[in-house]
Amino acid sequence: MSSVKSGAFQAVVDDPGVDETAANGTATVVFVGSDPAVVEPMRAAMTRRQDVWDVHVVETGQAALALFDELPRVDVVATHVDVSALPVADLLDEVRRISPHTARVVLSGRSDRGVVLGLIGVAHQFVSVPVDIEVLVDLIDHVRSAASTTLRDPVRTLVGRVDHLPSPPAMFVRLGEMILAEDCSADLLANEIAQDVALTGEVLRLVNSSLYGMAERVTSVSRAITLVGLDLIRFVVLGNRLFQPDEDVDTWVDLDRLAGRSRAVALGARALAIRDRASSETSAVAYLTGVVSEIGLLVLGRVPDIAPSIAQPVNVSTYLGAERAIFGGDRFEVGAHLLTLWGFEQPVVDAVRQLSSDETPRAGGLPWYVAASRRLVVEQGFDPHDLASRAGSRHDLDDAIDELRHDADR
Repeated sequence: MSSVKSGAFQAVVDDPGVDETAANGTATVVFVGSDPAVVEPMRAAMTRRQDVWDVHVVETGQAALALFDELPRVDVVATHVDVSALPVADLLDEVRRISPHTARVVLSGRSDRGVVLGLIGVAHQFVSVPVDIEVLVDLIDHVRSAASTTLRDPVRTLVGRVDHLPSPPAMFVRLGEMILAEDCSADLLANEIAQDVALTGEVLRLVNSSLYGMAERVTSVSRAITLVGLDLIRFVVLGNRLFQPDEDVDTWVDLDRLAGRSRAVALGARALAIRDRASSETSAVAYLTGVVSEIGLLVLGRVPDIAPSIAQPVNVSTYLGAERAIFGGDRFEVGAHLLTLWGFEQPVVDAVRQLSSDETPRAGGLPWYVAASRRLVVEQGFDPHDLASRAGSRHDLDDAIDELRHDADR
């Protein structure tokens, strides 16, 4: 382990104990706002959840930051976009720096979308105003669950501080050319975006926030583009500094290999769902889960000073025990933590976290589709498109799938 050069990261190897900041019990929430239309629903939510929430309401960003010095921890900071003196972007950026474990939530109206665009990199989630109490309660309870993670530093802090995630350089070039072209269409852009791990997560995270008031979860990139428009997609793509060839986003992760593997797992998971005659919604969610299944590796890739002797095997295969020792958590634990902060549905989070376990998930559900796809596509080399074939058409594939089902039922 001495090949990990940075002393901060070497400390994790020397002291593998669980991070004591992984909290349980009461959630400490700091709410920033002065508009009665925003504050009063928050007070109503406080009354309902006073047994498990410790809420502090302040009117300014400076007052909020002062609480970080007084309180032992802050689990969630929720701020209205219209706060005086300290701009929301500056407030959230400072929270990210001083308390990366804190979930950052922004409350805004539809007229504030121009402001929201500038906050995509520093906020975990967005809530629309007037505030729906049920939405607010569910959101805070959901992101609060991320604090119960067994992740240790340094990666736990890194998850809190990461703003955007890297994507393959070739993808950045193709998207830039497509968006700037006069004949750019939503369908063409969707086909390209849907192949990318980081950008898929960014687009779906935003469109599924309550800011857009969707009646159901959006799992299709093309649908997301239709709902939010090309202008927003242009910002997410071109304004995302991790798509730029900048030294600040240098990573030792083989991004092209990761993107190809994640897409193959996604196709395989969807194919297995189709083979089971699952609903179109289940098939779509299986694809989405496969795409983001290794999103945690993108976070690990931000850890500096990783020697080639470690980077190479991590890129080629999955050594979860080594990842936990070196980084404080493996790629699937890290990914589940990040997806929780981003507000992904619990079944997706659970399916990604399940990949970190030695236990085989029960056959026929979302976790099994993703785990079985990894076994068949990544480990055994089956073409993901073949997994959707009817039983009896390929005996070798049938036997492999039956064996996985048998393992799941034991």
